[in-house]
Amino acid sequence: MDGNRLRVCAANRLAPCVALLAAVACSNRQQATVAIAAVPAIIFEESEAIAYFSGSAAIDALINDGPCSFAAIDTSSNAVANSAFVSAGAITIRGTAGQPLVLQPTGSDYYSGSEGVYIFQAGDAVSFSAAGAQVPAFATTATAPARAASADLGITNGSISRAGDLQISWAPVSGADQFRVLWLGSPGVLDCEFDPTAGTGVIPASAIQNFPSGTLVTLVPGTVNHTQAVAGDWSVDVVVAQAVTYASATVQ
Repeated sequence: MDGNRLRVCAANRLAPCVALLAAVACSNRQQATVAIAAVPAIIFEESEAIAYFSGSAAIDALINDGPCSFAAIDTSSNAVANSAFVSAGAITIRGTAGQPLVLQPTGSDYYSGSEGVYIFQAGDAVSFSAAGAQVPAFATTATAPARAASADLGITNGSISRAGDLQISWAPVSGADQFRVLWLGSPGVLDCEFDPTAGTGVIPASAIQNFPSGTLVTLVPGTVNHTQAVAGDWSVDVVVAQAVTYASATVQ
């Protein structure tokens, strides 16, 4: 299908939702990301959301490597490499708890917002609607996946080696499309997805090597569900995620 591409993401997670920027799909179309995250931390729970709608140049930043894809994204400024943002108007995200989360574009057409409670749990319907602007109006609903009970990211003494493949594991879970590990760092974000029922996966050394030695990365493992919608000639890829935990490590 030709035309534009929109990616919408939502998540219950333990880390800043910017991690979901990694979840851009490889395509010749234009794309976007919308993300909602319920953040379970030690002393608080929160839902966070971001969104960006970017041109096809963002696709050029993607490198696919086995179960992983790497996107050249500046996680400090939330910018996709070589790409400008456009607006979809106000974006409203509704779960089954709390208030609807309404995102408004900034001057650069980047969106972010938060709500002080989880707005969805496993199996809940999460609705997304955009008022429309340069990106046409759209509305869709996605189902929140089950959350994995635990995950082992293979971090040893606070570091991850670039020299070999990385074995990871998690508590097998059904009711999700994929188990995903997102890596946030410079110069971008690595997105690795696996069968959630398998309980184990391997991240290739070649994928890890997208990060230079000495890079501090944040890893966010969790389950994801996908659905599709259409906004004019934009293909809308909706992702709802449940994070397990998050951790930081130095790539060496």
